[in-house]
Amino acid sequence: MPNLYVKPLRGLPARAALLFTCWLARAGAALLLLALLPLAAGAQALLASAGGTHTLSIHPDGTLWAWGNNASGQLGDNTTVSKFVPVQVGTATNWASASAGANHSLGVRTDGTLWAWGLNSTGQLGDNTTASKSAPAQVGTATNWASVSGGASHSLALRTDGTLWAWGSNGNGQLGNNTTAQRAAPVQVGTATNWASVSAGNGYSLGVRTDGTLWAWGFNSNGQLGDNTLTDQLVPV
Repeated sequence: MPNLYVKPLRGLPARAALLFTCWLARAGAALLLLALLPLAAGAQALLASAGGTHTLSIHPDGTLWAWGNNASGQLGDNTTVSKFVPVQVGTATNWASASAGANHSLGVRTDGTLWAWGLNSTGQLGDNTTASKSAPAQVGTATNWASVSGGASHSLALRTDGTLWAWGSNGNGQLGNNTTAQRAAPVQVGTATNWASVSAGNGYSLGVRTDGTLWAWGFNSNGQLGDNTLTDQLVPV
């Protein structure tokens, strides 16, 4: 590296001025990198979802991307090889939303169809099997799905008519259908038609209705349902 002479800055020793100048150069390079990041194809994300050890992201062009652990096929790229950079999931360009569970993934397309892939040991993919999938598989034939949420080993989804559906593991009543029986296909949660949003956790579930009320059900050993008890609930309370 060539010798560099830096004129002292307002009484600073030359060495201190040199270190300060180097710091400014590095800071400038960092700011330039941050400015250029949005121009990178991999950074143009519209929304993202973090799962157990994998991540999903939808780009403005409707494509779906995934990266991270892929031992159960949760990246949906038709392999079980983990990826350290985003890889496109199939070729579809009409993904509207996606949710990463612990080891499975779910997505809704703009045509209202619901898709799932990854670990399926408890039926969390909702395709009426317990066979894991390494590429998106359609869940039923309905075309009125609005949103979806993946939990540890169960899944929740809303339809455009405001109904709530659940499937997968149900040992703690997290499906909200007043049983603890596992389900490999979507079952309706109660009869309410005013669900606005839902979230699937680790053995429990939460939902908000259009009237602003909050509901919870499933595992409650740590009071995670917020109902002032430690009792599991098999239906929304």
